[in-house]
Amino acid sequence: REGEMGVDGEPSALQQTGVGGKDGKGKVNPDSGTNLKSLVIELDYGVVGVASAGPDFYVIALADSTVQHGALTGRLRSLGSHVREALSQLD
Repeated sequence: REGEMGVDGEPSALQQTGVGGKDGKGKVNPDSGTNLKSLVIELDYGVVGVASAGPDFYVIALADSTVQHGALTGRLRSLGSHVREALSQLD
């Protein structure tokens, strides 16, 4: 995105989707846990994606800088769902 600056004045992009522990007024509610659905960070040499795979687990993917963020997010969420199901059988 134009106009965003990262470390050392280099351009960077950050995309985060999910619901944090905030109430409707944007204030953090300490009684609610953070529910990060996915996070995509664009770096100089590629893209890092993180998605939730349960309350205490995450899946992480490293991708080439040419990857479409929406495709990466969709695949990470799908993988997180499968991992969540597999981990639920361990209980």
